[in-house]
Amino acid sequence: MNRSQPSNTDEKVPKLGRPPAGEIEIRKRAILSAATRLFIENGFGNTTLADIGKAAGVTKRTIYDHIGDKETLFQTVCMQCLPESLELHFEVRPTGETTREVLKNLAKLIMNYSLSQENVALARMLMTERMRFPDLVRQAVETLRELYEGAIDSVLKDMVEHGLLPPLNNPRIPYYFYDMIIGSMQTQMLFGLKNELPEEVEVEQRIDIFLFGLHGLETGAGNH
Repeated sequence: MNRSQPSNTDEKVPKLGRPPAGEIEIRKRAILSAATRLFIENGFGNTTLADIGKAAGVTKRTIYDHIGDKETLFQTVCMQCLPESLELHFEVRPTGETTREVLKNLAKLIMNYSLSQENVALARMLMTERMRFPDLVRQAVETLRELYEGAIDSVLKDMVEHGLLPPLNNPRIPYYFYDMIIGSMQTQMLFGLKNELPEEVEVEQRIDIFLFGLHGLETGAGNH
């Protein structure tokens, strides 16, 4: 009597159990993408796991298994939105660019990133939920600030090495530069009072004021 051979149908029956790692990552990305969009649009309180599951094409049970409850999901969304580094560093050419032009290019990079619609929306979400998640919001804000200042500091040091700036002896200068460039614009955008990036002439004026103040700070004098 011949042994029975497994049919093609038998071979195609999937094994029960945990899904493959690749499928888990796809589900996680779908969950985080849907959660980010819904948290930004509706806020934490007005978004349910059922809403997120429906948008992501998964069940609530899947969200719990892969990420956790709604609080954990919100925290994960916030932290994954923080970049590991800011691509603001660019090579400073010792010829062909003035100090003013290099700083203007740096200012534009910062504005384009910090004041993008996506990042303003994320900042608005954090501001709205700051009372519910004070530690998380503080960590996110501090992390972003450190990234900005580190990127600015790297560019300014390159400029010093190429003779485009004098030695900078005040460690707070990157902090001052960021505030001079961004100022209240982000706050205005958060409240919907401003939607457009500043025009070229305004960027140049901010750089001129920074350079004027930098000269006075480094020399201890008030005149340029």
